[in-house]
Amino acid sequence: MTEKENQVLKLSNHLAKTLNSFEVICCEAKNGRKINELTDREIVILLQSLMALVGISPKNIPVDDEFMILVNNFKLCFDEFSDLDFTAALKLAIKGQINFNFNLYDRMFSIVYLSELMKAYKPYRQDAIYKNNRLLNSETMETSEEIRQKNLQAGRASFIRIYKEFKENPVFRTKEAGYYETMSCIYDYLTESNIITIPNDRKKKEMQKAERRYKQKLEAERLELSDRENLLRINNQLKNWEKTLIDEKETIKNIAKTLIIEDYISSSIDLEMDLSDIL
Repeated sequence: MTEKENQVLKLSNHLAKTLNSFEVICCEAKNGRKINELTDREIVILLQSLMALVGISPKNIPVDDEFMILVNNFKLCFDEFSDLDFTAALKLAIKGQINFNFNLYDRMFSIVYLSELMKAYKPYRQDAIYKNNRLLNSETMETSEEIRQKNLQAGRASFIRIYKEFKENPVFRTKEAGYYETMSCIYDYLTESNIITIPNDRKKKEMQKAERRYKQKLEAERLELSDRENLLRINNQLKNWEKTLIDEKETIKNIAKTLIIEDYISSSIDLEMDLSDIL
C-alpha cells in the first residue's frame, strides 16, 4: 500500500467513526478532481454517468448544440466542485437528504438543472466539511496534549538528573562551563511545566542585566589573558558590542535564565534541599 493510499484509508476510517454515511460522501468528494482540471472528454463521461444515475429518458437528453453548450459551460459554472461532488449530490437527492427533486419529468438535463442540484447540495456539503474539520482539530489537540505531557515527563527526568548533578558537583557553582546551560535547563523545565511564570517585563529586565554581566565577564578575562590571539578576540568583541550581542545571543539568554532561576532556587540550595522533592 502506497503512502497516499494509507492516508486515504486512515481518513476513511476516521470519517466512518465520526460522520453519517451521507456526510462521509461529501467529505470524500473533496478528494475528487476539480471540474476545471477535467478535459472536455472527461466532462462528457461525467455527464453521461450522471444521466445514467438519474435514469434519464431520451426526451430529456440534450443533443448536438444543446449538449455542447452544456459541456462548454460546465467548467465556468462549477469550478468550485469536484467530479465526485456531482455524484454525491445526486445520491443525496435520491435519498432525500437535500431539498431537490431529482426527477426530470419534462425538464432537460441542462446547466439550469445541475445548478439547482448543486445549490441544494452546497449547504449540506459545507456543514459536513465543517463538522469533520472540528473533529479533526479536536483529535489534533488531544494528540498535541499527549505529546506535551510526554515531553514534560521527559523534561522532569532530565531536570532531576541535572539538578542532582548541580547539587553534588561543586564545579557547577563556580560559573564555569556548564553552569549557565544547567540553570537554563532548570528554567525551561519550570516554565514549560507552568511551575513558575515569568512576566515579559521581567524577562526583558534580566536580559539587560545578562548583557552587562557578559560584558563584565569579557572585561575581566581581558585583564587576565596574556596570549595575543585570545586578547585580540575579546578586544574585537568589546569593540563591536552590537555584533557580539547578536553572535552570543544564546549565551546571554542562558545567563538571563540563570539570573531568574538563581533567585528562585537559592533558598533550596542553601538549605541543601533536593528541588525535585518539592515539585
